[in-house]
Amino acid sequence: MRRLIEVAGGDEMFVHRLDNIFLRRHFDVTNEPGFLLPVLYNYAGRPDKTADIVHLILEKDFTDSRGGIPGNDDSGAMSSWLIFSTLGLFPVAGQDVYLISTPSIPDASLALGNGNQLRILAKNLDGKGLNRYVQSATLNGVDLPTSWFRHAQIKDGATLVLTMGSAPSNWGKTPPPPSMSDANFQGCAGLPQTHLRD
Repeated sequence: MRRLIEVAGGDEMFVHRLDNIFLRRHFDVTNEPGFLLPVLYNYAGRPDKTADIVHLILEKDFTDSRGGIPGNDDSGAMSSWLIFSTLGLFPVAGQDVYLISTPSIPDASLALGNGNQLRILAKNLDGKGLNRYVQSATLNGVDLPTSWFRHAQIKDGATLVLTMGSAPSNWGKTPPPPSMSDANFQGCAGLPQTHLRD
């Protein structure tokens, strides 16, 4: 992602390009290869934009009616996107990284296996989605200044607390999520994967 952002002209231009995709309605949530697009703003230091787009998609494209999932669920892929987005998380495929977006429910728990759980608390969350911007976060009581975390940080059980507010904040802007084009990129096994660069 870091190299792609550089090729696109830097963070600001990358955000502008993403804005064009969503504002001109070129994004189709039913096209599963594009599931990552709404949270790509995190890589450019704009988790507030991620919150806006994820909230909009959830509100516009998913309903509680019989046809409430937009398109083919395709082995649960669409439902998985819905559940993770409702929780305020997105797991990056093939990596051990989770990106934080905006939760839609104030308190949720996920079973991680072996009796371990990930609990996600969203303080100050309102039912209308006005308080959709993360102001601060903690993971197991420790300040989490980034809009992402690794699986190793939650695998043995964890509590993620997101304090929400009605306006964008400086939370999560830096450092960006890990990128395979980073010089010190660490793969899931914790081993450098330098052959994947360039």
